[in-house]
Amino acid sequence: MLNKTSVFLIIHAVILISVFTLRFMGIAPDYILIAVAAVMSLEAIYVALFTKAVAKRAASNLKEMAKEMAQIREEAYEATKLHRSLIYAGHQIKTIQGDLDLLKRGLKPNGNGHRRPHHPLISHS
Repeated sequence: MLNKTSVFLIIHAVILISVFTLRFMGIAPDYILIAVAAVMSLEAIYVALFTKAVAKRAASNLKEMAKEMAQIREEAYEATKLHRSLIYAGHQIKTIQGDLDLLKRGLKPNGNGHRRPHHPLISHS
């Protein structure tokens, strides 16, 4: 399947060749040169408009990509925050589990992750 650029080149090649075939139809060379100049001017205008449309489409695509990148960055930031929260919660659970294990063995946890033996006759306050 042909893309827009290929169609553009084929159509303009046919137009340019057809202008030069006017010589065989009995049209004077001066008129043919005028026709070639007119065709080239129209072609230049068309190329400028075509280029502008392509540039506008590319700029629009870049804006969309920038929005998507910003959204991805935000999602990555949120995922990082969630990851840190999960790690912190895991450490808290590990500390609590250690404290529970100490309590089961008859040792008293001091609340900051360090353990000391619990003796019922000695006050640790």
